[in-house]
Amino acid sequence: MKKLVRFLVFLMTPIALYGQGFALFGIDTSAFPTMKAKFTAYDTSGIIHTSISKGNIVLTENGIPRTVTKVSCPQSTAQVAVSAVLTIDVSGSMRFGFPNSELAKSAASSFIKAMHLGNSECAVSSFDHENFLNQDFTTDRTKLLQAVYSMHHAVAPTTTKDCACRRQVDSK
Repeated sequence: MKKLVRFLVFLMTPIALYGQGFALFGIDTSAFPTMKAKFTAYDTSGIIHTSISKGNIVLTENGIPRTVTKVSCPQSTAQVAVSAVLTIDVSGSMRFGFPNSELAKSAASSFIKAMHLGNSECAVSSFDHENFLNQDFTTDRTKLLQAVYSMHHAVAPTTTKDCACRRQVDSK
């Protein structure tokens, strides 16, 4: 298992792309020490790169170079349209300890940057003791990132757990 983890770490880091994303999946260790894995590499615009060859990949295990025998880049299949809502806790407690609010913003930003916007859409909401719609559904990556970066945290460290999903209804 330790070797597998090292393999995965070394497989991901040496790829010299100008990309911002790398997903490794479908790892097959059944013929160990020969291993297979599927991967997707994409740039900051979310465009998948299919022109990667084995010459673009450097694989090492404990500092020892390993041979990459084959890289196959089939045509990507059409992406499924997705409507996603990112809901972020902005209560005062997110400011304490390790900068949880910055981690949440970083994770949300990474998700937005990796999304295949166009057919897919995303919305951003937040909550403390109330809920907020920071950005309604859109395919505009800039608007989504702006909504995440402009979030402010509550002064009081209170969170009502149901506020992430409920909308206050005015009884008037």
